Amino acid sequence: MNQEKTVFQKIIDGELPAEKVWEDDRCIAILDLFPANPGHALVISKQPYPDLFSIDEETLCHCHRVAKRLARAIKRATDCEGINILQNNGSASGQIIFHYHIHIIPRYTGDGLQIPKSGPKADEDYMREWGEKIRSQLKGV
Repeated sequence: MNQEKTVFQKIIDGELPAEKVWEDDRCIAILDLFPANPGHALVISKQPYPDLFSIDEETLCHCHRVAKRLARAIKRATDCEGINILQNNGSASGQIIFHYHIHIIPRYTGDGLQIPKSGPKADEDYMREWGEKIRSQLKGV
């Protein structure tokens, strides 16, 4: 079965242009074509892992080390007040391109970007119930 390349794979393969700010044997980083704020960059694995659940641990760690280094450079370059590191998994989370990537988004007080902060405060029963459910599943992952 011949799977169609993602836009990121086409950029990696040199078939589409992009403003690269980093490249090594495991990942590239490019400026986002639709930036949330100036300096918004993406760290993209060179292998086409669709999401967090499929990427190997070594590549995952490498991509996040690069994201940390780039976040520092972006903070200096933009003089931003903060940085969001965002990584979506699945359509329900907002993932559009199913090729592992990390967003590095410079942030400023009053910039108007909306990332949900929280829901209502949880009670003790909720905390206990969900803590138990998650801990029980850690044994199988």
